[in-house]
Amino acid sequence: MKASPSQQAAITCDENAIIFAGPGSGKTATSVQKALRILSNPNRSLLMCTFTRDSAQEMQHRLEKAMTEAGLPLPAPHRLRVSTLDSLCLWHYKSTIGDKFKLLNPASQYPKLRGICKEFGLGNLDEHQQLFDAYQSTRDRTQLIEKLENESPNTLVLINEYYAFLKACNMLDLATIKRTVALGLYEGTVPLFPFTDMIVDETQDSDELQLLIAIVHGQNDVVTTLVGDDDQTIYDWRAACGYQGMIRFVQECKAQVVRLGENYRSRAEVVFHASNLIRYNNPNRVEKNQVAIRGAGGFVGGCHQDDPETEAEWIAGHIAENHTAPYNVAVLSRTNILLDIAEAALQAAGIPCYRAGTSLWERDDIAAYLSMLLFMCKGSADLLSPSLGLLGFKSQSVNAIMQELSSHHIKFRRGHGVEIDGLESIESQVINQMSKCMGKWRNDAKEGEIDLVIYESSHEFSRWYSMLGAVAKKSGSEHPQVTRLKRGLTSVEKALTRIRGDLKGRVRLLTRKKKEEPEEGVVRLMTMHGSKGLEWDHVYMIGCDETDDHSSVTLGPSERRVFFVGMTRARESLWMTYGGKTPLFLLEAKVENLLSSPKPFGAAANAGEEDPTLWDDEEQEVEA
Repeated sequence: MKASPSQQAAITCDENAIIFAGPGSGKTATSVQKALRILSNPNRSLLMCTFTRDSAQEMQHRLEKAMTEAGLPLPAPHRLRVSTLDSLCLWHYKSTIGDKFKLLNPASQYPKLRGICKEFGLGNLDEHQQLFDAYQSTRDRTQLIEKLENESPNTLVLINEYYAFLKACNMLDLATIKRTVALGLYEGTVPLFPFTDMIVDETQDSDELQLLIAIVHGQNDVVTTLVGDDDQTIYDWRAACGYQGMIRFVQECKAQVVRLGENYRSRAEVVFHASNLIRYNNPNRVEKNQVAIRGAGGFVGGCHQDDPETEAEWIAGHIAENHTAPYNVAVLSRTNILLDIAEAALQAAGIPCYRAGTSLWERDDIAAYLSMLLFMCKGSADLLSPSLGLLGFKSQSVNAIMQELSSHHIKFRRGHGVEIDGLESIESQVINQMSKCMGKWRNDAKEGEIDLVIYESSHEFSRWYSMLGAVAKKSGSEHPQVTRLKRGLTSVEKALTRIRGDLKGRVRLLTRKKKEEPEEGVVRLMTMHGSKGLEWDHVYMIGCDETDDHSSVTLGPSERRVFFVGMTRARESLWMTYGGKTPLFLLEAKVENLLSSPKPFGAAANAGEEDPTLWDDEEQEVEA
């Protein structure tokens, strides 16, 4: 594709530059072509920085492909390095400072931090995460430490204990290495990166230290280009500099400003409404005046729904009615709870989907409930073990129950109960209630009352959980863990009751092992944060609610940017559903509210007709 005038201006600029690239503006293609031009000169070398390993690999692949097509030899490592900023700092630290140390694996950092919180009674790590991240990414910590002493002394305890641990183990984490390199570059005690040119992608998400690294090089004869979109700054809670940081680079490095004003992704309707929304963040943004190159022909609409379950069912029905496999569809949400509900609705409708992150069916509490159902139908005693553990049985009690059921599990499932020594009174009460209920549920299921079994078993499972695993009350109300389980089980109920076939077949359908990577042509479910950088023909944004007291998440410049990111993932059509009054962001985006109610639809998934062999009536009891 031929470069547009704005893209060409970015590609040919041989001075410090910042490229403000809106959604779908071809920023990656522009960066690749700029890199190709730099590397065509044998006297120049290039460092390309991204924020994720996947982005780095994609950039490397696209650049190598472009060089091959241009007939250029692939550059030696000293002429090209494509890396994340963290990996770059680690490489430079080892190359220039060379101190011997052990690296604390990023996957091990958070368990350690949570362990410190628990050991010193500091509460949940989430309460400290934002200030902890700020401490790690701040150049001058003086004011921050003063703030911590006055406002969050427990966070300071966490920080001090964490760094004491690193020192005692002669360990460094990536954040400490990055800060050491950044300050060393700024103070002149660490040499510059050995490249003539540098391109930094997704600059809006840079923290203060990452921005400092770019500024130091831009001020010291390394031609530095920053690429990003201030309107897509969605990690400011992680100390991302966003618009202010990008403008600081312009001022301190005398950088040329290039705006990529074309949108090659979305139809004009999507661009129009998204642009209307994000302009409410003026003046702290750079206007791109995007033009939809693909022209008109798209659709954007808002839709009121009564509650999250109805909302999810409407989306599943709308997808089933208007789209066919292979799907190019995504369902985006601000929260994972709504994704749980949407996932269950899609599963119930027989629509293949893939959930980024942990699926509803993989949650410990939901998996434990489904495992109990499988045990009840026909299965070995070990299927009941995770359920007992989740419900709150002590480990020695679980062992005793498993030993007894190894030879009496059929008797137990038929409702006759078991006598087990050593159980606490409440444990004996629950385990015998479970046996009695299973006997009834098996008879109900054989008489075709499978939906009744599903409703009763989910209710009883929640009740047993409140009796054993989460007996503590919070402010006189139901324990939050019980509330979370009940919400999850409501979605499970809807999914199980809409699938045809026997109970075991229904459960098996929902608990099929999730593939590591999504298959082509399935509906994708993810958070708006997780959708950044991706695109689909059709997008549904759920839970775009705003409450009467303005306490909704959909308020403020930061959340407006998250909403903007979600909207601009759509190529052709965009639906935004909500409960309550019309949300502020839909009004700002000038989106028409199309009142609609869900059309009832039957279960599309068929797990098979009732199979009598799935029950164990003919099995013989095995005596110990």
